[in-house]
Amino acid sequence: MSKLPSSVRILNGLRGAAEAEGVVIVIDVFRAFTVASLAVKRGASAIYPVAEIEDAIKLSKEISDSVLIGERHGKKLEGFDFGNSPTEISTADISGKPIVHTTHAGTRGLWAVAENTRHVTHIFAASFANASATISAVLATNPSTVSIVPLGWAGEKPTMEDSLCAQYLAAHLTVPDEAPTWTQDDLERRLKNATSSSRFFDPDQPWAPESDFHHCCEIDRASHALLTEQLNNSLLRLQPID
Repeated sequence: MSKLPSSVRILNGLRGAAEAEGVVIVIDVFRAFTVASLAVKRGASAIYPVAEIEDAIKLSKEISDSVLIGERHGKKLEGFDFGNSPTEISTADISGKPIVHTTHAGTRGLWAVAENTRHVTHIFAASFANASATISAVLATNPSTVSIVPLGWAGEKPTMEDSLCAQYLAAHLTVPDEAPTWTQDDLERRLKNATSSSRFFDPDQPWAPESDFHHCCEIDRASHALLTEQLNNSLLRLQPID
């Protein structure tokens, strides 16, 4: 049995990402890493998280047959194939195709960890969709220090879903016998009235359909963790770990 880490810290937002060390779990529930987990499940051949819009567009032109996914302020970016919507990805024809992905919080958070000056050994991308798989993958590294980074809105303001996911993961990494186990219904009850959930029930924000909310609350839908590999100074790739 893997030993529990001796230190587990929760560090908020992009500022927390810059201070993270050890094994790092970067969280974006609404919606980046729910989308990434779903894309892997639907057969994407690779996922390349990119911090900046211009770099994502450039990379998509360099990678043959790639699919460009991205948003800012929740809205699909002009010229992109899809917005950052799990509803869109759930029916998209992406099997065997590489994904280039840029978002306001999630992908920027991964890069903030990758570029910080701390001693970082592993970087995982997490949401409720792959919570249990992430816990197992983290423990398999026999970590001493774990940093959990709930990114929140735009990496600047805490949100209930990311903070709740951070607390859930931290409990399972520190007191697993006492940690909660939740269902989709449990999460939906907890999150439906959160400020960050309101967009999913607002007809004036069609880029965030209600079905996205339900997708993001499907806990443990994915059986894989997402480990971030740094291929070079300008390229990250998410690697599924079963």
